[in-house]
Amino acid sequence: MWTFVCTGCGWRGHPVHTSDGAFVSWHRANLPNDEHVWVLWRVRYHELQEQLEETD
Repeated sequence: MWTFVCTGCGWRGHPVHTSDGAFVSWHRANLPNDEHVWVLWRVRYHELQEQLEETD
């Protein structure tokens, strides 16, 4: 599991399965409701899901 932690203030992101997901969690905590980042994350998530299905 991946997460970002701020050693200065103690903020912790939600644990997620990928480093990309941890980065998005951190980014969205800093810029809540940033629709552009959310759309990019959903696109990448679906790409990864398709890759997993192809390898099964």
